[in-house]
Amino acid sequence: MRWFTNRHFQNCVQFLNKSVPGLINPQAISDKLCNEQRLDKGNKMTSTELIRNVSEVLKAKVAYPAFSFFFRIHSGSEKQLHDAGHIRNRVHQVLKESNLSSTTLEAIKTRADQLIDQLNFEIGALSVGLFVSVTESYLSHYFVNLPERDFVGDYFSGYETMYAEQESAPYLLILLEPAVLRIFQGRAEHLVAVPDSEATKHLLSVYRRRLPAPADKDGKVKKGHNHDAHWKQELLEAIASVCCSEQMPAYFAGLCLADLNETELTSHGVEVLAALDESYQFTGAETLKTLSQDLRFQHHAKKSKLLHERCKVAKGNQKLASGADEVLACAKEGRGEVLILPYPKRELTGTLKLDAMQETIRAVNLTHGSIEFLPADLMDEYDDAAMILRY
Repeated sequence: MRWFTNRHFQNCVQFLNKSVPGLINPQAISDKLCNEQRLDKGNKMTSTELIRNVSEVLKAKVAYPAFSFFFRIHSGSEKQLHDAGHIRNRVHQVLKESNLSSTTLEAIKTRADQLIDQLNFEIGALSVGLFVSVTESYLSHYFVNLPERDFVGDYFSGYETMYAEQESAPYLLILLEPAVLRIFQGRAEHLVAVPDSEATKHLLSVYRRRLPAPADKDGKVKKGHNHDAHWKQELLEAIASVCCSEQMPAYFAGLCLADLNETELTSHGVEVLAALDESYQFTGAETLKTLSQDLRFQHHAKKSKLLHERCKVAKGNQKLASGADEVLACAKEGRGEVLILPYPKRELTGTLKLDAMQETIRAVNLTHGSIEFLPADLMDEYDDAAMILRY
């Protein structure tokens, strides 16, 4: 009944706007419908909640000694038992070498062991982060490879944390094929089928009514094949409902099969990360992985271009700081709107010190700025750090 109510409510909005242009804001209606669906999701982890959890780690009110550990793991492999033992041994070694009082050492060691006991090797994660102090402890699973390293200081490490969480943020992959539509949930290159729900079942039922195009047999549909306008509108609404229900942005492949484009999806409230017109025939995990890599590369390239252009505009308006010392000073003054950093260097391992960049990241988070990452070669002209300023 929820889908029936929402769709007809939108039809009423369209009718009223035709009668009196501008009477109702369709985007506001879309936002309202999404918010209604969010209330029904229970305890399901969402992108917003993931970001909030990262903020809790970075804004945690801790004091020295605050330890941050990062390890690679082998989920679903016989090596996972070795991973757990290695992590525990390494954590104990670092704590022992930190010259802590026996009381502090025991308190932090107990917290660390509790986190290690909670490691999950069944979800496909590639790395973990353990954050431990006398009063606080956090565990994060990441779906990208991080080098093994650890820090101790007055706060938890933010560089690796922000990068890994952004790269591990959940998304949908919606794959249109001649005979079927498939929906996957991904985190980096880890993909699983989305569980059935009212919204997904409706989307699949709508897509099954698609009229075959002349070249459907080989999967190469001619661009511009006309579909029934009512069916196409229903399909767009069904896709938007799934994305809204799952509260995730989406990648798309095979849009030509429904004569859809990114603009149409965006106009229906779908956050499109990247899209491919051509269709893909799903033949297994490797095909899916390759497709995911292609789409994610496209998204990263688009994101990098936009950030680079924003930096140029900010520089022209004298609202761009660059270099470690300058961006740190601006961050402490609360002027940082967007901090842009290169991807973490993978060759750095072992015990490292919290440097100026870590302090800058913490300051930007505390003043509600955002942090983005670019490939290292695009950061050369900014001396490895750039900040778009509020004023």
